[in-house]
Amino acid sequence: HVVTVELAVHALMRESSTSCDVTFEEEVKTQLSADFKEAVEHGVQSAYLQGPVLGFPVQGVKTVIQHVSMEPGTSAAMVSACVSRCMLKALKLAGGQVLEPVMALEISPSDEVLYVTSKVDRKTRFCLLQYHWLR
Repeated sequence: HVVTVELAVHALMRESSTSCDVTFEEEVKTQLSADFKEAVEHGVQSAYLQGPVLGFPVQGVKTVIQHVSMEPGTSAAMVSACVSRCMLKALKLAGGQVLEPVMALEISPSDEVLYVTSKVDRKTRFCLLQYHWLR
């Protein structure tokens, strides 16, 4: 299976855009069958959902599919995988950033509470943890 994909990735200029778009140049629209067009769109959406930075979803991006070519007998699944891989490389080169929410949390336990537990995963950091015992 050999698939060649040319695409362009741009930031969406709309304020606070959280969506992602995919469009095809006119020549590509007419060249691809409905099945392969759907496979290309699936590959782009897959890359949007599992972005290149820590696997976080991508937001505010527009992708333009400029050219797609494949050898006869290439499956739609192979096209989708190739487009997804191409997208991830393009997004990585674009240098995206992870936008994480930042919040301050204050916990004031009552006298009956002996301890506070929390689940910490790879996306969570505690910058400062203070305990205040009120009596």
